[in-house]
Amino acid sequence: MAYTDSYALANNATFLEQVRMAALYAAIQIVSETPSASNRVDEKRHALAEAVLVDGCTTKLPAIAYACAANNASGGGLTSSSVDGDIQFIVNSLWSGLAGVSAADSK
Repeated sequence: MAYTDSYALANNATFLEQVRMAALYAAIQIVSETPSASNRVDEKRHALAEAVLVDGCTTKLPAIAYACAANNASGGGLTSSSVDGDIQFIVNSLWSGLAGVSAADSK
């Protein structure tokens, strides 16, 4: 997908609504996760979840939507007609990266 297409997708009203709800669903699950062996990973993931939940994903929506749309740059992926489950999968898979989790946090 061309960068201009990814940009258009990240600004598509329907796509933004879907991403917002996917992020809220992910955040609800994350705040309820059982702590892992890596406290720093948990802290970062939980902090993003709290930020998403506190304002209905208003502040974080652009970053999450652009990350989801940019995920397409390698070909295929999400479109303006993607189903909720596909968007949820991408949001979930990008969560740790969006939260700033690094390889060093897992040690």
